[in-house]
Amino acid sequence: MPFITKSLTERRNPGSCHRGSGIAPRAGLALIALMLAACSAARGRRPVPFDKLKQAHVLGFPAVRGFAFESSPALRASLLESGQLLVSSHRKTTEPLLLEVLALSGGGPNGAFSAGFLQGWTQSGRRPEFALVTGVSTGALIAPFAFLGPEYDHVLQSLYTTRSSGDLFRRLPFWRALTAGALFDSTRLERLIDTVIDERVLGAIAEEHESGRRLLVLTTNLDAGRAVVWDMGKIAVRRDASALGLFKRVLLASSSPPVMAPPVFIEVHVDETRYDEMHVDGGVASQVFFHGLLVDLHELRLTLGYRRDDLAVRAYILRNGVPHAEWSRVSAGLRSVASRSVAIATKAMALGDLLRIHELCQQSDLEFRLATSPADIDPRGVMDFDQSALSGLWEEGMAQGQSADPWLRHPFEMFAER
Repeated sequence: MPFITKSLTERRNPGSCHRGSGIAPRAGLALIALMLAACSAARGRRPVPFDKLKQAHVLGFPAVRGFAFESSPALRASLLESGQLLVSSHRKTTEPLLLEVLALSGGGPNGAFSAGFLQGWTQSGRRPEFALVTGVSTGALIAPFAFLGPEYDHVLQSLYTTRSSGDLFRRLPFWRALTAGALFDSTRLERLIDTVIDERVLGAIAEEHESGRRLLVLTTNLDAGRAVVWDMGKIAVRRDASALGLFKRVLLASSSPPVMAPPVFIEVHVDETRYDEMHVDGGVASQVFFHGLLVDLHELRLTLGYRRDDLAVRAYILRNGVPHAEWSRVSAGLRSVASRSVAIATKAMALGDLLRIHELCQQSDLEFRLATSPADIDPRGVMDFDQSALSGLWEEGMAQGQSADPWLRHPFEMFAER
């Protein structure tokens, strides 16, 4: 970036370097150094070209992902195989087949609500074994344990009630934040994921995948500008160190809010050429998602030879946090206005996602079930892991999970007094 130094030299007052304390020149040089460092980091990247996006794959892991909201042959094949395996197992009985699926939303520390809800659901004796579990952001961290079942409820309770912000993130100095692309370092979160996702967990997920159940996680590919759905069970079935590493990197990426936490780079290949993809929080693209079974249920019924009354799907959604903007006094400062605007946009996206899923359920004759924390529970900021507040959210979720019927049948019911 030589033009920057040339321009600054031409515009400088020749005598200014000798007046005052000299702070301004030193600050200017520091700024130039930071900009040069940033440019150097950018030059070191090798993003996948636009015309090769759909050819890119993680070496050794073909057909483990696809772009969300687009037709993905790999994901469609996986979900059809899932249906065939589940039907094959069920045909030993004469009862209609009910596939129960679960979607876990984003929401940062508000994930304590879903963690508590799942444990309360277990204690109620009504928690099903899910044919499909999807997770976004904090929901991605919950999803593997929700998928594996009640045996892992204690892991979720520990994750969301015994850790503070400092256990997960470390604020970066200003000069580091400029080059890291984030205000916080997520090394501690990465270490936590290393602790809870081990070979035993990977093996258990692989076994469930082979039985026909599916676990999907959403990330956002910043270069492509698209959400990516990862078939986590298909990654797990490889059962080696590379599978464990990729599994954990996808979870870290999905739970890394942009600007707040650094993006996660995933190495991919197109033919013999190596590239890197930059992935962040799946919540940038969608706060909650279902894929495959909702859109393709009719095709699934026809392929498997089922009538509508013989194959049903019930879709459960756990929404972490209130999906509408709560009242707040906003100051006129830049930071306050910006953060408030982002919060409102995120809430609007969440409501839109829920309405879209409800419409899909209506079109495909699926049952829609929604649970969300009530409006009088103080929502937590994306990096605000306060143990006392999270314990309260966890207890509220547990109480709802234990109740006889905690489910809303339409997203607009969230606005009614409860």
